[in-house]
Amino acid sequence: MSKLTEEEKIIKSRESTKKLIDNFKISVEKAKENIIVSPIYIPIERISKADKKYALNMNTYRNLQFHINNQLKIKYKEWMRDQLKWIKFNTPLEISYTLYRAHKSDLMNVVSIVDKFFCDALQYYECILNDNIDCITNYYLSNWWKDRDFPRVEILIYN
Repeated sequence: MSKLTEEEKIIKSRESTKKLIDNFKISVEKAKENIIVSPIYIPIERISKADKKYALNMNTYRNLQFHINNQLKIKYKEWMRDQLKWIKFNTPLEISYTLYRAHKSDLMNVVSIVDKFFCDALQYYECILNDNIDCITNYYLSNWWKDRDFPRVEILIYN
């Protein structure tokens, strides 16, 4: 067995990151107009090491250092920009989340963090004024569906 050099690991991780981003862009293009597609993995580029892909879930969120969590939020907003920057919603509204995952997992473990990041992005891009109970009155969750090629959360917003 040959071990990869550090440079080969970095190149391999950058290719993996590029593939993840390309899959996300294709999925967004194919999505219906009223469906917003959210990633459940966010890659963070590192200078001297291979890129690291972080899962958006409660276990990861609670164990990361605050500055990594902040980087994830910033990166998430960047990923969601093309879907959210032109949308304005009348409130109150309701949000539905459907999880597509490669393997079984705890639905709320993933959706709780995606919801937190997504609502912050809605406010950041001024789609809504606030994400409190007056603006978002109900949340709906669907059981997870299997999708090995592109795990994601699909979000529907009802006015």
